[in-house]
Amino acid sequence: KPDNRSTELTTNDQGVATFRENVTGLLAVLASHSASTAGEHDGKKYESIKHYSTLTLPVALQTKATSHKLSAPDLLAQAREHRAVWEDFTGLQGNLTLSDNGAAVDASFSIDADGEVTLKLDDGPARKWLITYLESMVQHRLPTANVKEDVKFVNDNDNHPLGVKLSLGDGAEMDSHYRVRDNVVREVNRRAGKGRFTISVLESQENPEGKYLPTVFTVNTWNGEGALVSSITEHDTWGRLGKLDVPQRVVQTSAGKDKVVVRTIEFKNLEIPKTKTARK
Repeated sequence: KPDNRSTELTTNDQGVATFRENVTGLLAVLASHSASTAGEHDGKKYESIKHYSTLTLPVALQTKATSHKLSAPDLLAQAREHRAVWEDFTGLQGNLTLSDNGAAVDASFSIDADGEVTLKLDDGPARKWLITYLESMVQHRLPTANVKEDVKFVNDNDNHPLGVKLSLGDGAEMDSHYRVRDNVVREVNRRAGKGRFTISVLESQENPEGKYLPTVFTVNTWNGEGALVSSITEHDTWGRLGKLDVPQRVVQTSAGKDKVVVRTIEFKNLEIPKTKTARK
């Protein structure tokens, strides 16, 4: 148990044992089963067989429904305020190495104060993928403009691992739903054309200001018939440059039709321009 105590339980006739923990930490479970089966092994007779299995997992205190404490708009606003963004952003530039299933290319890039990405790399699949990736990274780090929303709680299980479910009320075209737990937006689910996609944040870290940065997340996409089209898992490593949270390393696995692609990005020589750069 998390506090180094132990408890012995006996399962019912369906093999189920129930217990409740009121502490946070690592929980270790040892399950054993004895079968009255006689036999002989290496010349030695035995009258029974014992089976063992172990499991270790983190446990945390369950919190009461967040909806009882804050209104839906305030809950989402608080989580957005807790997101790490590039405040007073003046630009970022540096070098990177992209490895695509082991094939490596080097490039240099710059991002101006408006978030416009410039990439020095010959045209091709690597350039196309990197531009899309960098633009998405910038979009998630720059502050978002206030938009009119009709945020409401969904009649859903507040004890869901990724948090309470909210509807953004943005109409049938987007049909956006978020999940929020511990001041973190842990799930984004919305329509994309005829299909849908879901971003699930599995791990995050806090910067020196106490704002969160996603470190492990998945992106799943379904088509209009509900079939899974692609599944992406990404692990991001963040560093600090002045007051700016900057990427250091990205590891991404992408599963699609009949293949899995593993990409890594190593960011190097990052610096903030001495003067603010922006589009003219």
